[in-house]
Amino acid sequence: MNFLSKYFETKIEKEHLIVTSKILGGKSVRIGLYHLPRKKIPAVVIYDPGGFGDYIVARPFFKYLKEYYKNYKIIFLCKDWFSDFSKIYDQNVIDIVIPLNVVEFKSNKAYRKNLIKYINATYKIKNVIPLASFGLGAGGLLKYRLTIAKKLNSKEKTIFYKKHKETKDRRLNIFNRKIEIEKGLFYTEVYRRMFEYLTKIKIPKDISVKIPLDCKKERKHIGVQLRASTEWKSYPVSKWLVILKHILKVTDEDTKLIFLGGREDCPYVSEVISKLNCPNRCVDFSNNVVPSTLPLIMSEFKLYLSLDTGNTHLAHALDCPTLALFGGHYYKTVFPYENSSIEYICSPRFYEIINGNDEEKIKELSKGDTCGCLVKDIDPYSVIELADKKLNSVLTKN
Repeated sequence: MNFLSKYFETKIEKEHLIVTSKILGGKSVRIGLYHLPRKKIPAVVIYDPGGFGDYIVARPFFKYLKEYYKNYKIIFLCKDWFSDFSKIYDQNVIDIVIPLNVVEFKSNKAYRKNLIKYINATYKIKNVIPLASFGLGAGGLLKYRLTIAKKLNSKEKTIFYKKHKETKDRRLNIFNRKIEIEKGLFYTEVYRRMFEYLTKIKIPKDISVKIPLDCKKERKHIGVQLRASTEWKSYPVSKWLVILKHILKVTDEDTKLIFLGGREDCPYVSEVISKLNCPNRCVDFSNNVVPSTLPLIMSEFKLYLSLDTGNTHLAHALDCPTLALFGGHYYKTVFPYENSSIEYICSPRFYEIINGNDEEKIKELSKGDTCGCLVKDIDPYSVIELADKKLNSVLTKN
C-alpha cells in the first residue's frame, strides 16, 4: 500500500477511477482510466396514463406519490409527444421524464430492448405502476403495457384495473399487487382511489386539477378543435362553418380563430379556413405547436370550441371557458365535469337514452358508431345559443 501511494496516485471522478504515475521525472502521467460500476439509483416508475387528456387528469395526484416515496426518484415513462409538457409542469414532483415512443416500442425490438436495458441498468426500481392499466380491454395497447411491467426489474409491481369480461386473470400474474376499481367512476375519482390505496394518504375528493400560470393574459381569441384523434369523434365541416361564420360576424376584427389539433386534423382545418374566406382572422396551429406551449396559447381564449379531446381536459385545468360537443362514449367517466368552465353540448337523442334507464341502450353509448352519430346530430344553432351566453354576444340565425 505504501509502495502504491509513493509511486501512484488514484482518484475518482464521476464514474471513473483515474490512476496516475509519479515516477517519470516527478511528473504525473495518467496510465489508466477504469469505468466503475454505477450505483443504481432508487426509483419508482410510473408509465402510460393513456392519452394526453388522461395524463392531465392524473397529474395532480403525482405529488402524493412523491410524498410517499420520499427517498426514491419518481420516473415518468411518458409518451414522447407530450413529454415536454411533463418536464415543464411536473418538475416539482417528477424527477426524471423518459420519453417513450409507443409505436417504436411495439414494433422495434431493438428500441424496446435498449430502453428496458437502460432503465434496469440505471435504477433500482421499488415499484412499477402502469397508470392506464384500469383500461385492460384496450386491445393492442394491453400487450405493450404488460411488457413494460414484465421486463422492468422491480420488487413491487402494482396494477389498478377495472374488471372486464375479456380480462383473463393470468395476464395480471406479473403483478404482485392487484387492486380492482369499480366501474362507473369519474376519471378523477378513479385516480384519487388509485393513489390513496397506493400511498395510504387521505386524498381529498375536491382536489384541484388547475394548472397555475405565472403570466396573466387578456382573453380575446376563440380556440377551435374540429375533431379528435378518432374518426367517430368528429363533427361535419358544414355545421362547423355555420357556427364559425356567426362567431366571426359578432366578434371584432382583432379576435382570431385559433385552430388546434394534430397531424390528422390538418386537411379539415385547411378546408374550413378556405371556406370561411377570412384568412387574416384564422390561425392554423394544427400540428404546429408542442404541448408545453398550449397553456400559454389557451390562456388567451375567451371561448374554446371542441369535442371530447385531451385539450378539453387541459381547458378545464386552465379555467378556459369551453363548449364541448359530446357523443356519450365516456358517459360518467369524463362527463359531466361538475362546477367547471366546461359546458357539454349533446344531441337530444343522448338525453333520451340516459333518461330512459334502458341499460342496453346506455351500453350502446360505449360504441364508436353510436357515439359518432350522436355527435353529428348536434344542432349547430344550439352551439351558437350557448356561445352567445359565453361571449355575451347576439348570435342569430340567418
